[in-house]
Amino acid sequence: MVLPWLRRLLRRAAWVILFAVLAGLGLLLARAFEARGKPDLMPWHRIVLAHEVHADALDARFTWADYLARERQVFDDLHAQLATAAVAGEFRYEKDSRLGARAGARDWNRSFESTPAQPRGGVLLLHGLTDSPYSVRTLAATYERAGFAVIAPRLPGHGTVPAGLLDVRWQDWRAVVRIAMRELRARVGADKPIHILGYSNGGALALDYALDALDDARLPAPQRLVLVSPMIGLRAFASLSRWLPLFGGFAYFEKSRWIDILPEFNPYKYNSFPANGALQSYLLAATLRARIAALAASGGLARLPPVLAFQSVLDSTVSSADVVHALFDRLPANGSELVLFDINRANLLAPMFRSAAAGQIDVLHGAAPRRCSRCSCCWFAPDCVAARAHSISPRSSRSRCSARSPSRSSAMASPIRRSRGISS
Repeated sequence: MVLPWLRRLLRRAAWVILFAVLAGLGLLLARAFEARGKPDLMPWHRIVLAHEVHADALDARFTWADYLARERQVFDDLHAQLATAAVAGEFRYEKDSRLGARAGARDWNRSFESTPAQPRGGVLLLHGLTDSPYSVRTLAATYERAGFAVIAPRLPGHGTVPAGLLDVRWQDWRAVVRIAMRELRARVGADKPIHILGYSNGGALALDYALDALDDARLPAPQRLVLVSPMIGLRAFASLSRWLPLFGGFAYFEKSRWIDILPEFNPYKYNSFPANGALQSYLLAATLRARIAALAASGGLARLPPVLAFQSVLDSTVSSADVVHALFDRLPANGSELVLFDINRANLLAPMFRSAAAGQIDVLHGAAPRRCSRCSCCWFAPDCVAARAHSISPRSSRSRCSARSPSRSSAMASPIRRSRGISS
């Protein structure tokens, strides 16, 4: 028999839960009505590309050549659908647009690759969310000049139309990374170093693959990871992306599936952004943080290759704190390095920053030394155009500072020179 007071407590709890659910549904419904005020959806917000790759339809026999063949089908289908639904205008996808690749020129929205006659190593370059392989082309050139074989895959849902991100899953991206890595290892041979370089969402995929390779001998293991603003964690808003399109299945609320609906004036990156894109990155990052924590607790990270990461202390998308604390605080002492870029402290800009922003690099850096070989902090002093570098060794909190203008090309050359068998 349930005591009267317990019955009353359960009844009140049920009412509280019901009220919370109804309030949440009300807010989501209000948001769906608000989304109806967004600009009209265009054909590129609705096009479905049937030949796009999905992880659950692939097997071990699916090769890089197969992926490139499917990619050609994807773009043939895309061009045919855009021609059928021609829209007047000069922006991307529109009939009179001059944006993007010219006839006969390389289309940087597609996967690209290069292999020298005698590769000294290989690098897999992974672009970010809503981006295309275009965003990693200059980094690829740095590796090409060093004699590396290069593969930069177009991740599923990218480089085509924003609608490509409506139904993609992060496991689709993971599947393509594995396919490309098998191909890269076959091209350079078993004795040459392989790097994975990932930007933002691509950085999360690079780390995800490296963790997979720790326990799966079938996966070619990388010898170094280079991460640029790696998406280890996202801003809190990303967690809501699961619920934002709740009413999007109704035609009347179709626009609620989108966070942004904007003109497409960038030929190599989407301006419009569906909620599912944010959700998949959020799920990838959440899975990654949990795996890192579990492997750190069990000692499994000891075999992880060295990580070189570049991160701004203030980032509107990626959580800088998660890069520092969820990743680098847990790495083994394996030669990893974190480079933090502080805010520009020039006198002209200083009044525009809040006091919390000005001290953010100290908050992230902390007083305790980390196990990474070096943590470098670069910033612009108020009265100095040159950047200043501040480095701390892994076993001491004492620092050394120097004024310099760090070159991105020299920074990127660093992991290449350190590769096994590669001299400067």
